[in-house]
Amino acid sequence: MNQELMMELEELNRHSKDNEERLKIVEQQILELKSFESNLGELESNKNKEVLASLGKGVFIKADLKEEDLFVEVGSGILVKKSLGDSKKIAEHQTKKLLEMKNQLLSENESISERMKTALEKINH
Repeated sequence: MNQELMMELEELNRHSKDNEERLKIVEQQILELKSFESNLGELESNKNKEVLASLGKGVFIKADLKEEDLFVEVGSGILVKKSLGDSKKIAEHQTKKLLEMKNQLLSENESISERMKTALEKINH
C-alpha cells in the first residue's frame, strides 16, 4: 500500500513540476503580450510618427511611420497586413487565452497539492 502511495506521490510531484514549467512559460508570454499591447498603445498616441524599430538582439533604428498598418506574421513566415486596432484586438485575445491557461494550470496544481496531501496523510497513518 505504501509503495503504491509513494509511486502516486512521485507521479503527482512530476506532474506538478511539469505544470510549474508550463506556468513559467505562459507567464512570460503574458508579460511579452502586455508589453506588446503597451507598445501598440504608444504607437497609436505617437503624434510625431517617429519610432525606434527593433532590428533584433537589442539593436534599434529610428524610423518614420509612413502608415499605421502593421505586418503580422501568421505562421510559416507569412505576413498579413493588419491595422493597429486589429493588432491590438489580436494581442488582447491572445492575452485572454493565456490568462485562462494560467488559471487552469493553477487550478490543476491546487488539485495536485490536495491529492499529494491526502496521499501523505495515508502514508503517515
